[in-house]
This record gives sequence, structure tokens and C-alpha cells, in this order.
Amino acid sequence: MAAVQSTKVGPRYPAIEDYAVIGDCRTAALISRQGSLDWLCLPHFSGGAIFSALLDQRIGGRFAITSSEPAHDISRRYVGETNVLETTFGIVGGRFRVTDFMPVLSGAEWEDTLQPQRELLRIIECMD
Repeated sequence: MAAVQSTKVGPRYPAIEDYAVIGDCRTAALISRQGSLDWLCLPHFSGGAIFSALLDQRIGGRFAITSSEPAHDISRRYVGETNVLETTFGIVGGRFRVTDFMPVLSGAEWEDTLQPQRELLRIIECMD
């Protein structure tokens, strides 16, 4: 019997080095160079995956922030010595920035106030 080979081409996955990580010391998220949050487990590292496009782009789920046109210039950096990620997208006619981070609260900040268990913040700014 001859072996059957599939010619179907699956989705293209970003290389692992194209991901940046943000976290709050209890869990972490992976964000692609294109601005897509492709991995996040909640409420902690060993919790269930909320977004898992890193493993399956069709059904894994993601939180994508993109423009209606392709970005021609993408740059990323961590702000200072923090875990705050800034991704800047250059598009025809302008630029915008996405800032991603997960706040870290001390025990004292949790004691007398109602706070969310985990927070992931994504801020979008129009630059030009």
C-alpha cells in the first residue's frame, strides 16, 4: 500500500521568538509581534488557557488588536526595566501604539478594597 500524503497547508504560526511576555508574578501572557495576545492561563500559570492560538490558530482563541490595513513598520520595547510592553504599528497615513501589561499589587493593596483577581490591560493610542 502506498502512503497517503496530505497536501493541505495549515495556518502559519509565528516563531516563538516573535512573542513577548507580560505577567503579574502569578500568570503570564504571550503577545505576538502583530499585536495578538495568543496565550494566557487564568487565574494562575497552571490554570486553564483562556487564549491558546499559540497552539491552535483556528480554535485556540486570541485577543487581537490590528488595523484595517497591513502594518509596514512594527517595533516593540519594554518600558524601562518594567514588564510593560509597547508595540508601535506604522500604517499608511499614521501610527498607533498598543501598551500591554498586567498590574502587580502588594498584599496591602488587596486588604481593604475590592480588587479583581487578575488584570490584563491593553491601551491603544493614536500617535499620527
